[in-house]
Amino acid sequence: MDKNKMSYIPVIDLLRGVASCSVCLFHFICTTKFFITGALVLSIFQFGHYGVHMFFVISGMVIPLSMIKGNYEYKAWPKFLWKRFIRIEPPYIAAVLIGTAFLFLRNHVAGTVSLDQRPSVQTLLLHIGYLVPFHPSTAWINPVFWTLAIEFQYYLVLSLLFPLALSAGLVSRLLFYIVFLAGCFFSISFDFLPAWMPLFLLGILYILWFSEKISSLEYWLVTIPAMVLVYWKIDGASLIVGIGTLGIVHFFKNHTDSVSKFFGNISYSLYLLHAIVGAAFINYLSHGVHTVWQKGMIVLGGLVVSVTSAYVLNKFIEKPSQKLSSKVKY
Repeated sequence: MDKNKMSYIPVIDLLRGVASCSVCLFHFICTTKFFITGALVLSIFQFGHYGVHMFFVISGMVIPLSMIKGNYEYKAWPKFLWKRFIRIEPPYIAAVLIGTAFLFLRNHVAGTVSLDQRPSVQTLLLHIGYLVPFHPSTAWINPVFWTLAIEFQYYLVLSLLFPLALSAGLVSRLLFYIVFLAGCFFSISFDFLPAWMPLFLLGILYILWFSEKISSLEYWLVTIPAMVLVYWKIDGASLIVGIGTLGIVHFFKNHTDSVSKFFGNISYSLYLLHAIVGAAFINYLSHGVHTVWQKGMIVLGGLVVSVTSAYVLNKFIEKPSQKLSSKVKY
């Protein structure tokens, strides 16, 4: 496939599936209280939360690639945001409603801990605009939603700055690089984009080089500082995830298979629902279970329930949203 005509990298499906399943297992095994207690098992699956970091690198690639192939310019800014809104918002709103319904219904389920977690109207309104991080006393209905706020901030920043990266002028590109490299020094919390900018930049730089917008020399001169900042400001595991993600894309970009495509297609829906549906399934059945095989079956059941729910959400809400979004042209 001619990379100059490439708007889709097949192996991304595999990476999305790995990332979403990793986060699922992390939440099922490491955040379910008093369920899995083995130190070795917990230490292994603790790394599952780095699936989020993989998603950030992937977003660093796929959104710029889409913008390049769509010949993005500033005049297309409203259409870009509308396109992203149509693509991601309907499944997200559906997940917010499902999470809200769960928090209301759990008080009526026998055996659940007596704790009123029903969200207020204010909390729901803050969710709609991804504004929960700006209101410290408010908590996300679903613990994974914080990353969607990061992604939305990324879309806004990229829509305003990416034309600089596409400029033929070195000064403009340098300004783009400086913003993404320096952002982490001004970060106040990992709940906001600046802390993650070097990780997103790893993906952006690769796509700029892959699309022949920058030279190999320029790619490495900026990528190496970005890697250093990922290691310094985030952690070493994030750097390994970033390098590994880029390596798989570079050497296996055309890899595709039916399983990868399936999990890649439902990865967003799976990410949205697993901490509600799957975690609730595991929490409810985990009481009184002691043997390893029983716990393993419950985790597997939680994954099956999550995948099934994600398939339904993808089929009836995400896919129609995706088709509608594809009709919006820059």
